[in-house]
Amino acid sequence: MTAQPSPAPIAAQLGELARQIRDVAGEREQALAHRAAWEAAPRRLAEVQARRRALAGQIRHATFERKRELLELLDVKVRLYERRHEPRWTAEGWLPAYPPGATEPVWTYRTFQSFQVSQYCQPTFGR
Repeated sequence: MTAQPSPAPIAAQLGELARQIRDVAGEREQALAHRAAWEAAPRRLAEVQARRRALAGQIRHATFERKRELLELLDVKVRLYERRHEPRWTAEGWLPAYPPGATEPVWTYRTFQSFQVSQYCQPTFGR
């Protein structure tokens, strides 16, 4: 009579393969979630840019009092200097940013000066 091979090594290999399958499935889910966030980013950016344009249009036609009210509401501090001073004005406040994958904003304190604004928007204060 021949000796039967022990099923223990085969069972151990099957257990290891099952663990590897679970690990790869978890990595796949993470990759799919990352891909979905990456694919959604341009759409989200377009939505933010459209909203920014709409708000800029509303603010451009707002009265001086309404602009001041908005700055106070956003807790933005603006300093205006005399005409020959450079920068002509500065604005300071907390701005939210959403890093990829974040569900909550990361707030950073930023200072803008009159000669930096052209890269973000056109100033409309005092017009």
